[in-house]
Amino acid sequence: MAPVTSFEELKTAIYPPNPTYDIADRPWLPPTQKPYLLLNANLVDPRAGVVHKGTSLHLAGGKVVRVAPTTAQDLTTEFRCAGQMVEKIDASKYFVCPGLIDCHVHVMAVHGSATLHGAFTFPHETAIFRSAGTLRGMLSNGFTTVRDTGGATIAHAQATEEFLIPGPRVFQGGRMLSQTGGHGDDTEVWNDSHCCRSNGIANSALGRLCDGVPECLQAARDNMRKGAQHLKVCTSGGIASATDKLESLQFTVEELQAITTVNKNMGGTLVTAHCYTAEGIRHAIAGGVRGIEHGNMIDPETAQLMAEKGVFLTPTLALHTFVTMPPYDKFETPDGLRKNAIVGDAGIRGIRHAEEAGVTVCYGTDTTGPTLVMQTYEFVVRSKILPSPAVLRQATINGAKQVGMEGKLGELVEGSFADLLFLNKNPLEDIASLDRINENLMMVMKDGRIVKSQIDSLRPERNCEWN
Repeated sequence: MAPVTSFEELKTAIYPPNPTYDIADRPWLPPTQKPYLLLNANLVDPRAGVVHKGTSLHLAGGKVVRVAPTTAQDLTTEFRCAGQMVEKIDASKYFVCPGLIDCHVHVMAVHGSATLHGAFTFPHETAIFRSAGTLRGMLSNGFTTVRDTGGATIAHAQATEEFLIPGPRVFQGGRMLSQTGGHGDDTEVWNDSHCCRSNGIANSALGRLCDGVPECLQAARDNMRKGAQHLKVCTSGGIASATDKLESLQFTVEELQAITTVNKNMGGTLVTAHCYTAEGIRHAIAGGVRGIEHGNMIDPETAQLMAEKGVFLTPTLALHTFVTMPPYDKFETPDGLRKNAIVGDAGIRGIRHAEEAGVTVCYGTDTTGPTLVMQTYEFVVRSKILPSPAVLRQATINGAKQVGMEGKLGELVEGSFADLLFLNKNPLEDIASLDRINENLMMVMKDGRIVKSQIDSLRPERNCEWN
């Protein structure tokens, strides 16, 4: 055959692309969810604090479509849903629990460093890729939903929603907002050029600086523009920040009001504040903040104010304990450990004050890549302070309420997402059993898909498995 001599001749000599190919295709998307019927489940109800025995759960399209006592018809009849055969699962050996919700994580503080500061300061692109491993690990721990409080982006939320990478549902607030010299200002003390400011735009993976009402308005609007579901501010000093005192008050009330107004006007759920002290909490509430992270030094009067105003509290207690033990005893700086000792003791009283006042307390861990293996250790710590039903409520329905998904997440009711765990132990009797993952956590299902399983007959779906 003679070689072609023109472009038109070339086009007629070759075969064309497939004209029906969708060039906007996302090939990583998993197929439609398989319908399931869970039979004779011991259904854990965190809202009522009871187990409903002999329950059937019908799952289709990633949702719980029916919850009812198991009948003879459920056991003997073959069902089809939208043309698919419904797969029956004998759940009689297990406690079927809603997927867990961690309301304080940092997915952009990643593996690869032996110090907390190092985990937060990898190059942005490195942190993005390594965060995939952290997200997979959180899902394997039984957390089907997380709320990131500094660093995650809408890309993380979309990637796990589409199963591009296995991971929990991610509710993110973008970069946390800090004043100059506040908890989110990671600039070295002798450096005049701020790490988190470049013409008003952040260049830190976790935070950005804004000073004065105009900058606070701009920063809050920019985070919301980028898809933030909530916003986080720093209103007191912190353990990991070198020079700000724990008792310092950060941002003015006017600056906080600017940020909370933007969040409300642009459809966010709430603004939450990093804050340890009672005075800082009251300062944050005066500025319209409706969530408090940590809150260790809360007193009964401030707890009562939070309850009256409907302000959420997300303590992170376990971290204060294990950073004093190997291998984490060098994770913090000496000054950080000094501050840790102050707030660690106060946190035990603080969470009790909040529960007694009727504050909606949520489960939070401050989990990063290096502390991922300790994410469920928070259950062990809280089990020594509060009853198991209260702690499970914090890690399910209370978290769902804070992310604006009450009735959709954190409980298994008709219309909720099919995010659930198969457990060997009843978490209402022993919440610390959730820390014994290998012996207790037998299966994880997210969005109606099996993503992790130790049950031979139930294997993770292709493209959805965590490992």
